Amino acid sequence: MSAVAERPSTALEQRLVLAQVGAFTLAIPALWVSEIARFEPSQMLELPFYPSPLMGLMHQGGQVVPLVSAAQLLQQERQMRQERPTVICLGEAAESLNQVGIVVDKILGSTTHSEVPATLFEPIDVSALGSEQMVLLSQEWFSSDVWKPQQWAI
Repeated sequence: MSAVAERPSTALEQRLVLAQVGAFTLAIPALWVSEIARFEPSQMLELPFYPSPLMGLMHQGGQVVPLVSAAQLLQQERQMRQERPTVICLGEAAESLNQVGIVVDKILGSTTHSEVPATLFEPIDVSALGSEQMVLLSQEWFSSDVWKPQQWAI
């Protein structure tokens, strides 16, 4: 599978999970999603020396899950802090994003590929996005630096 999800051919593969992230609707291929959960902020271990999209780590289902802020990926202001944030945990079908948690504002539901614009499946530059758009989660949004600790400048 490529870094940008392609239009699949079977009905099972054509579902998208929709989540709100600021003014955006984030679409994630349903096959990539292993679980949707809410967590207590006290369950998250913050990682101060990592780039800003990486919020921290959480223990979920016997695994340590890195939590990534979808708002930061989409260069959105963080909405009000939620008591119990929502995380979309990605599974093996998400390839390099396996066992990554994407923190979103809220889950909107699901839809099929036929109900969204065909342009959703074209590669996009996150920095060039307008407001109030629907965007498809892409592995290309995650630079390799997200997973590497940063050092303080002395």
